[in-house]
Amino acid sequence: MIKTIRMILIFSGIFVLAAGMASKAKLTKNDHALQMTYENRARDYILHSPPGYEAMQKRPLILVLHGGGGKAEGMIKLTHNRFNELADQNGFFVVYPQGLGKSWNEGATDSKGYAREHQINDAGFLSALIEDLAKRYPIDLKRVFSTGISNGGLMSFRLGCEMPEKIRAIAPVAANIPHDIVALCEEPKANAVGLLLVNGTEDPIVPYQGGFIKVFRQTRGKVVSTDQTLKIWLKKNGCTETPKREIFPDKDPADRTRAEAFIYDQCSSGAPVELYRIEGGGHTWPGGLQYLREGRIGRTNRDIDATDEIWKFFNSFK
Repeated sequence: MIKTIRMILIFSGIFVLAAGMASKAKLTKNDHALQMTYENRARDYILHSPPGYEAMQKRPLILVLHGGGGKAEGMIKLTHNRFNELADQNGFFVVYPQGLGKSWNEGATDSKGYAREHQINDAGFLSALIEDLAKRYPIDLKRVFSTGISNGGLMSFRLGCEMPEKIRAIAPVAANIPHDIVALCEEPKANAVGLLLVNGTEDPIVPYQGGFIKVFRQTRGKVVSTDQTLKIWLKKNGCTETPKREIFPDKDPADRTRAEAFIYDQCSSGAPVELYRIEGGGHTWPGGLQYLREGRIGRTNRDIDATDEIWKFFNSFK
C-alpha cells in the first residue's frame, strides 16, 4: 500500500511538472482543434492558420511539441501565444500536436512514459500529419520545422535525425540528443538539418553536461551533453568549429541569468548550427511562462524571447 501511494505521488509530481504548460490557453478563430487517425489511433492537434492564407502562396509550417506531461494547448500558453502572433504577422502555419499519454516516443529504449511503453510511432504520426496538412493547406514542404521543450525537444531531435528529407531545421529547448539515438543522428544523410539549441546551464531535469534526465528523483532516459550534441551536429553539417559570439544585454538582472549565442554559419552543407547558452538558466523557455517555482525547474531568462529567436532562425531557410 505504501509503495502504491509512493508511485502515485511520483507520477503526480511528473504531471505537475508540466502543469503550467498543460493549463488551458485561450483559442482564437484561427486556432482549429482537429483530429486524424493514424495506425488506428485518434491523434489530436491544434492548427493555427494565418489570416488570409487562402490567397497565399505556399508558406512555412512549424511543429511545436509539448513537454512530458503537457498538452498541445499548453505550448500556446508557455510561449505567451507568441508563435501565433508571429504566424499572423509573417504568414506561416503553426501546429501543436498532442502526444498520447502526454508524452512522445523520442527513441529512448527504456519504457518510462506512455509513448515509450506502448512503442507509439510518433515519428510516423508527425510525418503523416505534415503530409495531411500539406494536402489541405498551402504549406511549403521544403520549409517544415520542429521545435519543442524537454520531451518535445528530444522528439524534435528524433525528427531531425530520422527524417531530414521532411524537416528543414529544428530548435529544441531544454533538450540534448537522446543517448539511444546518437548512432541514428551520426548516420550520413543526403539532407542537412539546421539546428538552433537553447539550453540552460543549471537545468535540474535535462542536464546541460549530459547524463540521466531526472524528474523528481526518477530517472527518465539519458542524454549526451550540450557540447557533444553540438559537436555531432557541426560534423553532420560540415561546419567550422569557430563560432561568432553574441552576448545579449542583461535586460533583467533580477532573473540572475545571461544569454549568449554561438553561431556556426560557415557550413559546407548550407545548414547553420546555433547554440543559445543560458548561463544560470533552468528547464525553462526563455521569455516564456515560469510554469513552476524556481526550486523545481530553475530560472527563466528574460533577456531574449526564445520564440522570436527560433522564428528568426527558421525564417533564414529559404
